[in-house]
Amino acid sequence: MSKTVVAYVLSRLREIGITDVFGVPGDFAFPLNDAICLDPDMRWIGCCNELNAAYAADGYARVKGFGAVCTTYGVGELSALAVRLPTRAWSRPAGPAAEAAEGTGPTDLVAPRA
Repeated sequence: MSKTVVAYVLSRLREIGITDVFGVPGDFAFPLNDAICLDPDMRWIGCCNELNAAYAADGYARVKGFGAVCTTYGVGELSALAVRLPTRAWSRPAGPAAEAAEGTGPTDLVAPRA
């Protein structure tokens, strides 16, 4: 049986030690949000806005080495960028955007702390 994109993304997050995903639910990210909630090894931590979710993931990455934030299309993505861009300057590179599921919206993965 083939894996879905969501199943693959979650398996890769588990492989690098991520057990918590911070974010704000949204229409295009619901498949990923649902998959995280149904996965017994992952924990969804809902935040009140994308900026807070990105800061939470950044703090998590500072402690554990990696962090993940899940958002959807909209102005909140710009708020999340306010956290992602300084991670480059502080040598904590931000990872690429990954498609959430079966052609739906992107999720930002804050990648390893260098």
